[in-house]
Amino acid sequence: MKFKGVIDSHVHIGAGEPPIDGFIKRGLNIKSLTALSRKTGVAFVPKMHFGGLIEPVVKEGKILIFPSLTFNSETDGFSQSLVYEAAQKVRPARLCVFFPSLEAETHLTNIDKPWFSIFQPLKEAPIEQKEKFANYQKIYKQKKGIKVLDKNGSLLPEVKKVIKAVQETGSFLHTSHLGEQEIKKVLKEAVNRKTEAVVTHANARANNIKLETLAALVKLAPEKGARICIEFCAANWIVGLRGAYDLQKNFVVWIQTLKVENCILSSDANGLEPNRENEKTNAFTIPQKIPLKTPLDWLEYFVNLLMGKGITPAEVHQMIVENPNRLLNLKPEC
Repeated sequence: MKFKGVIDSHVHIGAGEPPIDGFIKRGLNIKSLTALSRKTGVAFVPKMHFGGLIEPVVKEGKILIFPSLTFNSETDGFSQSLVYEAAQKVRPARLCVFFPSLEAETHLTNIDKPWFSIFQPLKEAPIEQKEKFANYQKIYKQKKGIKVLDKNGSLLPEVKKVIKAVQETGSFLHTSHLGEQEIKKVLKEAVNRKTEAVVTHANARANNIKLETLAALVKLAPEKGARICIEFCAANWIVGLRGAYDLQKNFVVWIQTLKVENCILSSDANGLEPNRENEKTNAFTIPQKIPLKTPLDWLEYFVNLLMGKGITPAEVHQMIVENPNRLLNLKPEC
């Protein structure tokens, strides 16, 4: 895969060395992700499940690492003022605002224990890391996460204020680990405000959203002068629960139905090799000859699988170069 102009718009990092995101081990931090960008020419949008703002990295006027802000327990949930502050701080880069992920109520309700168990810290992990895991485990068991909707199914006032701030700062939002009803309400509010939004790993089990729902939302956006991007991630296939996805039905058909001009491909990788022997969490047996050390390895392997099922090179280019460049207000490279 040629990397010129490619943007991997969803990559996971940690802080420190070794990189840790809350209690989750990662293979990349901001320093090593920047080094990968310099080496390959690929720009990245990083995310942390438990971190807040990630600031941009710029070299010779080119943004290598785009900024992101994730709402979670560290940010005390949704904060309109935080969007204004973060967007101002990271200009001229365009801020990506991720809604709650592992701490979202819907995620805690929809996800299963085999997935949850892969984040168990090692015995030699620091006490702080183990405490964070224990706290999350408590939240997980109680299924009490960050809410987006009130008891009547309407968007909470603070969520509306955040979407307003996203629109006024020229940022864009990622739905992250929200569920179908939440995504419908969030996107309709975003569309009414002419705010760009991405449906994060749209076909993920944690989202539990139907193809027909996405098709209706994508059709609604241009009528309102807005744009919605539908994201498909390599990680969903590479480390998804075995049997949970069918490459043709759940990826290729969805992309073809929603149209490539509305779709983006990203790695959603973490800089670590997947556990190739874990039959509970891997979607299929990954050949040992396939390197999966970096997010770009994941993305390239995923792209090749899609092309083997009928997605053309031109369509791939649109989804990993043209569409993400447009999303980040850049001029697409050819």
